[in-house]
Amino acid sequence: MCQACMMNSPKTVQRTTWAIWGALAVLILVLSIRAGRYDQLLNYFESILLIVLVSPFTVILHEFGHATVALMFRWEVYLLVLGAGRPLWQGRIRNTLLQWRLIQVGGLAGCFPRAFGFWFRPQAFLMILGGPVANLFGGIVGVVLYAFAEEGTLASAALGWWCFLNLFSFFLNLIPFKTQAFGVPLGSDGMQLFWILFKPRFYRQRVEYSSWISRFATLRLLGEHQQARDLIARLAEDRPDDLMAHLNLSAAEYELGNYPETIAVAERGLELIRNGATPDPALSVGAPHMQVKFFEAGLKDNIASALLDMPGADLDRALELAREVHETMPWMSEIQATYGYALARTGSPTEGLQLLHKALTKMHEQPKSVQERVKRKAAEAAALCQANATAVGAETA
Repeated sequence: MCQACMMNSPKTVQRTTWAIWGALAVLILVLSIRAGRYDQLLNYFESILLIVLVSPFTVILHEFGHATVALMFRWEVYLLVLGAGRPLWQGRIRNTLLQWRLIQVGGLAGCFPRAFGFWFRPQAFLMILGGPVANLFGGIVGVVLYAFAEEGTLASAALGWWCFLNLFSFFLNLIPFKTQAFGVPLGSDGMQLFWILFKPRFYRQRVEYSSWISRFATLRLLGEHQQARDLIARLAEDRPDDLMAHLNLSAAEYELGNYPETIAVAERGLELIRNGATPDPALSVGAPHMQVKFFEAGLKDNIASALLDMPGADLDRALELAREVHETMPWMSEIQATYGYALARTGSPTEGLQLLHKALTKMHEQPKSVQERVKRKAAEAAALCQANATAVGAETA
C-alpha cells in the first residue's frame, strides 16, 4: 500500500551539516595525530560528546520557536518533529503529534492557520522567523552565561558549544534552499521568508495545499484513519484532477478495509494519468514525468494490495500488477511488501518472505498499523513456507 504524504527529512540540511562536521572532525583528528598532540585528541572526543548532548536542545529551541509564535496567532500545530532519520519516540498532545528522531539535525514544525485571511502573510513571516530568532536569543543568552563561567571547565565548554550551535542554526536556516515535507516542496526558513516577501501568492498556494496533506499524514500516524480518510476525500473532491489526492485517498480506503473503494479510487487516478494529468509543478517534488511515474506505480500497488486482501479476488492480476510496480520502483518498502505478499500467496512463499522481511527493515516512518499488517503478512508467508517444507518432507518420506 502506497501513499505520497510521508514526511521526508530536509536532506539538504542533513548533507550540508554532516559534510561540514565530518570535514572538521577528520581534519582535527589527522592534525592531532601528526603533531603527536594526544591531549588534543581528548579534547576532540570531549567536543564530540558535548555536541551530541547539546545539539538536541538547539533543535528543540528552534522548533518550539516556530510553534510558540504559531500558537500566539491561534494557528494549529499538527506536528513537531525533533531531528531526522528513524523515529525513536512518538506521542501526542491533543491533536499534535510529537516525534523524537535519531539524528538531531533539523526538524519540522507543522503549523498552519485556521483561515487564510488578510493577516496570513505577516503572521506567516513572524512564525517562520520564530525558529531562527529563538536560536539567536539562545545563543546570546549563552554568550552572557559564558562570560561568568570558569574557564577550562566542562560548563564553559558546554556553553561554548551551545552558543556556536545556536548561531550556526540561526545562519544556516536563513539560507534559502529547497526542502520538502509530506511530498510537498516548502523550502528552508530562508526560502519561505523569500517567498512570503516576493512571491506571496505562490507561498500561500503551497501552504494551503500542504495543510491538507500534513493533516492527513498526522492523522494516519495518530491512528485516526477514518478522520484521515474524510479529510483527504474532501481534498479529492475539491481537486478532482489531483493525483496525490487520489493516491492518498486510495491508501486511506485500504487502511479502513474498503477494498472495492480502494480499487475504484486508484482506477480513477490511473484514468487521469492516461488522459494526460500531471502534478502541479508548484506543488510537487522533482520532475513532472518522474512524479507521474511514481503516482502510477503507487496507484497500481494499492490496487494489488486490495486484490490480495479481498476474498475471492483475482490473485493473478494482483501478482502481475505487483511485479510490474516492483520492476519500476524496487527500492520502496511498501512496494516490496506488496510484491512479497503476492509471491507468497501465489506459490513462492520463500521468495515472498525474504521481500517482506526486507520491507520491514525500512518501514520505520510508516504508521504502526502498516508495520503490524506487514508483520502479519510475513507471519502468513512464514507459515506457508513451513507448510511447503512439511509437504516436501512427507513426499520424500
